[in-house]
Amino acid sequence: MSPQAAVGCALAALAGLLAGCAPPAQEGTVAQPAELGCATEAEQLLQPVQLYARPASDAARLVELEAGRLVYRCYRRGAWQAVMYPAADEAIDCSLRPPERACRVGWVEGNLPTAIFG
Repeated sequence: MSPQAAVGCALAALAGLLAGCAPPAQEGTVAQPAELGCATEAEQLLQPVQLYARPASDAARLVELEAGRLVYRCYRRGAWQAVMYPAADEAIDCSLRPPERACRVGWVEGNLPTAIFG
């Protein structure tokens, strides 16, 4: 994909207008922050959240992240928030990783209660 197409796709996905630009939604999916419009700073979860493979209530459940985990907020699609997160035993460095070490991605329905430190 050309850089111009990637930017257009990212903008359309952010606006929720173009379904073909949806981020990867398969179980075990990994992604780079720029692909999903993710924040570069992690936020701490204030309560547990269930992550799904795609933005739909009938999607496969990926994992429940416990309160205190650090996540990166990505773009929204309707009532769903995309979230990027490292594995529990990995460093909180998703925004700095090369493609071969990309972080996992999941979707949360509703609000994502977090705190920002720094």
